[in-house]
Amino acid sequence: VKAAVLPLSKKLGDKAFYTNRTLTSVTLPASLKTIGANVFRGCSALTEVIWNEGLESIGTFAFGGTKLTKFVAPSTLKTIGVSAFNGVTALTEANLANVKSIKGTAFAGCTKLGTTAAGTRIVIPATVTEVGAGAFQNCTGFTRVDWYAVRLSSGAAGNKETPAFIGCTSITLARIYETAEYIPSYLFYKAADASNRKGITTLSFMNTSSAKEIGDYAFYQHRFAAVTFPATVT
Repeated sequence: VKAAVLPLSKKLGDKAFYTNRTLTSVTLPASLKTIGANVFRGCSALTEVIWNEGLESIGTFAFGGTKLTKFVAPSTLKTIGVSAFNGVTALTEANLANVKSIKGTAFAGCTKLGTTAAGTRIVIPATVTEVGAGAFQNCTGFTRVDWYAVRLSSGAAGNKETPAFIGCTSITLARIYETAEYIPSYLFYKAADASNRKGITTLSFMNTSSAKEIGDYAFYQHRFAAVTFPATVT
């Protein structure tokens, strides 16, 4: 089977297409709510998934080892599981739409992520309440992060050992948008490489920023020479 149009169902069970090396394209049905763990893991020829509204969660390592180039989350998607797209080095675009939870190492090792015609960036929408440990670990393709997330749950930007953007040493610009009230601790910790003079050089708060608090180590060792804090920061 090279192309699959899946029948009506609510869940794709764990390892449903595990290591199928001939599958190139999949069309997901509108009835589908859950993609289980390892469903398409190791499908080394898979380059395209046609997503439909209705999907709510993607399981652990669901697309690990594929060659997907683009991921546009349905507006119904809430959870991207642990290592869901881990090591998908062909992935250039991830539109996260209304996602709430991006689990640990979800996009780790996606070295081309953000290298689209729209610019080398990743956008974290206002709906997000969790960006797990190492969620974007070693994603060196994007140079800019647009941060809209209002407030993450406690400890949900990784930790001192494995922060969300660890190893993302190509980032030079962080833009904090109007909706972001709290910048979590360790957010861009270890995304700088001080010894090679790499790191964020511009930290920009939008004019109508509502930022109130910046957590511990959030921008540790980055390289901006000046920052203008909004009046809302306490």
